[in-house]
Amino acid sequence: MSSDLLSRAEQAHQQGKLQQAEQLYREVLDAGSHGASARYGLGTLMMQRGELEQAEQWLAAAAQLEPGAADIVFNHALCLEQTGNRPAALAAAKRAASLSAGDEHFAGPIAELLLRLGDAASAISVLRAATLRQRSSLLLLARALGQEGAWDGAVSVLRQLLAQLPDDAAIAEQLSQAAARLRDYPLAVSAFHQFMAVSTTTARDHVRYADLLLLARDVPASEEQLALAANAGADDADYHLLCARVARLRGDDAAARRASHQALARSPDMGQAWAIRVELADDAQLPDICAGLAERRKAAAGSAYDLQLMAYAAAEVFERSDNLDAAAAALRDANQRQADALLTSGAGYRRDAEEQRFEQALTRFSAPVQGSVSLAGTSRYVFIVGMPRSGTTLIERVLGRLPGVVAGGESDALGFVVTQYERDVTAGYLGQPDALSADQWAALAQRYHALNSTTGEVVTDKMPHNYLHVGMLLGLFPDARVVQMRRDPRDTALSIFSRPFPDDHAYACDPDALAHAWHLSQRYMDHWAAIGGDRVMDLPLEDFVDDPEKESQRLAAFCDLAWDEACLQAQATDGPSFTFSERQVRGSIDSSQVGRWRRYRELLPELFVEFVDV
Repeated sequence: MSSDLLSRAEQAHQQGKLQQAEQLYREVLDAGSHGASARYGLGTLMMQRGELEQAEQWLAAAAQLEPGAADIVFNHALCLEQTGNRPAALAAAKRAASLSAGDEHFAGPIAELLLRLGDAASAISVLRAATLRQRSSLLLLARALGQEGAWDGAVSVLRQLLAQLPDDAAIAEQLSQAAARLRDYPLAVSAFHQFMAVSTTTARDHVRYADLLLLARDVPASEEQLALAANAGADDADYHLLCARVARLRGDDAAARRASHQALARSPDMGQAWAIRVELADDAQLPDICAGLAERRKAAAGSAYDLQLMAYAAAEVFERSDNLDAAAAALRDANQRQADALLTSGAGYRRDAEEQRFEQALTRFSAPVQGSVSLAGTSRYVFIVGMPRSGTTLIERVLGRLPGVVAGGESDALGFVVTQYERDVTAGYLGQPDALSADQWAALAQRYHALNSTTGEVVTDKMPHNYLHVGMLLGLFPDARVVQMRRDPRDTALSIFSRPFPDDHAYACDPDALAHAWHLSQRYMDHWAAIGGDRVMDLPLEDFVDDPEKESQRLAAFCDLAWDEACLQAQATDGPSFTFSERQVRGSIDSSQVGRWRRYRELLPELFVEFVDV
């Protein structure tokens, strides 16, 4: 009798007859049998109706009666997520993963839940425990790998999928996005081209492709896609913003101004468009821009990110207008908005973790490591490292004017190599640096070559935060040189605080964290200078600005390059730098940014208090 009631209840539930199903489930419970199944049904039904408190109680009771039932534990986890009890939801989701190990049917939904709860590592584990055959499962694995930061693994999965399903637009699109995160722009561009070839191309697709090509630093190809987008009817804010960015990089300020105006006409709160408009404005335009920004900031109608960018733009307007009180207030507003967003997402600066990473680096590289050998046919590298805004862009421009040097810009390649190395050490595939064989070092070096598409006799890599990895790169590249940029910490702090940085620079918006990050960067560079011998050079920015001819000659000699006075000429004819320093490096080398912090000494004292003894 009770089995029949349970079947009827489940049938009614499946048909969406929730009131009838509830009555039948309760009759099953009154009959005194099938307790777990009826409670599971009631809990699931009430979760569907949004009666979460009761749903959680029924599902918890069902899970207690049948703790080995993966479906019950999983639904309980879903309910806990909806009630906002994320820690309990995560624990239940992990139990469900353990109970369903190897079952692809369960692996997908559980992995989706784990990703929503922020545990990409567990999502990867549950997916890899199953034999994945379904396209959707493999796409989910690639997404989980990406969320964990293992973009190389995501790219590998997606490349295999696309080889099997070359006409699948979704796979090609996801591969392009993953490859772009890895900064493998040739692959990203190729995959997006394949996506467009197998899908109905829209104006929006051309804009997205133009944006990708701009990231790949192919400005002419980006302009071609923008022209195609215009022919297809593109006229939204994103299209005009991209036109402004391309024109700005081309040095066509008039076109960039027009395009930024067009973007703001369609989206008045577009923070990036305001930033370009401010950057390119002459002094006579500042009052109108200031009024417009004040109106939009007061309306507060934009996204949190747009409001943040508008605050930074307002600070620049105020500083140029010599209203430093208002500039300081705008900078505090901008940085507080980012700090609040980081706090909400749980992505704030972790001082203890950074200290642990530093201690690990010193333990691993207490002395120079005899690593790889030079690979035939590969470039010789000059790494320019230091805190952001310490002069890395300027020094790369100087080196890029010397014969045989190709400016590679900021490459994530070394960071990705080190991240994968860390995973391999944890998994037991590789040992500590002093235990690696020559072949293992060579394989790691080859991985860097594969990820960094810039080639030439001598190639610069100016990713500032590579100061974290100098010990590793000295082992990877026996003929590499490392230029460590030093700058007055007060100018560095103010310059960083004046610009929006990505979330992975979580220290940038918090004065205390910024001070800690700067001091830690100096400890890294002090150590590398001590063990690096004649392969590591410290270069204070102030020394270079004070006597660029002397310091550029010293720099060229250190890098085994022939000095040429052309390296001291104005940078206006060089290619775009694609960094915050774009406008500055297009001018001559001067001291205009040295000592800027003094203007804010009394207005932003929290930025400088940790540097009084420096």
